[in-house]
Amino acid sequence: MISNFEWSWNLPELILQIISCVLIISLLLIIYKKQSEKPHMGKAVLAAMVGIFSFSINFQFQGHSVSLAILPLGVGILYFFIKRRNEDRWLVYRRYAWVGFLANYVFLLTGLHTPLVFNLMYDKSDPSTYLANTVDAEVHLTHESADQRNLHNERLEMEMENAQVKEFDSMRWHREIEDREEKERFPYILSRFESKSGSNLKAVTFVEKDGKGLLIQTAEDQLYVRTEQSVLKEGE
Repeated sequence: MISNFEWSWNLPELILQIISCVLIISLLLIIYKKQSEKPHMGKAVLAAMVGIFSFSINFQFQGHSVSLAILPLGVGILYFFIKRRNEDRWLVYRRYAWVGFLANYVFLLTGLHTPLVFNLMYDKSDPSTYLANTVDAEVHLTHESADQRNLHNERLEMEMENAQVKEFDSMRWHREIEDREEKERFPYILSRFESKSGSNLKAVTFVEKDGKGLLIQTAEDQLYVRTEQSVLKEGE
């Protein structure tokens, strides 16, 4: 089976990560300006970076991986090495260490908002979100019950503008195959297509025998799309 998993990048996540970094840097600067005894800026940043280290619990939230910090390991390390030598220096740097640990929760909160921001930017119910760029797309035969065909790229691009998402009964499809009423409903598969830039959406797309049906399968859901014209043409 041929699948299409092109490298991409998650724009909503990147935006929220930048916002998180701006908040953390702003907090560090506020602390730095308010301190009467100011530490070396590089050492303060290093203390914050070490403070980020923690024992965390990772879990999935609406398809996105998030991490919940439990124990401030970095703060403990700095406490052990700095306070043992000079308690006054620890009083200078401890705020930066705790800001580093707090950064875990800043990233957590922004991470929990990633699905919301993502849904505002990308419509997962729109097939064109998954098939945004089909200029170099190809179709491949996956079952001997059908003839070798080629993809009509221009028509596919045009049909995606008005393609209709339809309800489907997957159980009925399976029964038809088991009862030999249908050898294989989707004997073709698409490759070399791209989702909308910045979405990082991965999908496997199967093409129906008549070339007018597309089954877009993601890790979370399936979309069955019907087009007015066949997106397949006679193979060479």
